[in-house]
Amino acid sequence: MSLWRDIGGGVEMQRCDCARGPSCVVLIKHQHDGTLCMAGYAPLAVPCRAGEHENFWGVDQDEPLTLSPSLSFPCGLHGFIREGRWVGA
Repeated sequence: MSLWRDIGGGVEMQRCDCARGPSCVVLIKHQHDGTLCMAGYAPLAVPCRAGEHENFWGVDQDEPLTLSPSLSFPCGLHGFIREGRWVGA
């Protein structure tokens, strides 16, 4: 598991290893209405998940991280991770 990293726009991310392979999930947190919000996570489409039927985010570029499509969370946070930075939608 990596450390939390500020990716701009008040958003932080953490890449997590899992039993299926390295860096297979990205966790997202941010400040929402003055409190810390653990917005959610994005399971990544990595080779060890080939053929699974679930929603995954594509890793367009590993470093700096670029994911597609956008990430949208119930708290209202919506945007992209592009070249390791948060870009609001």
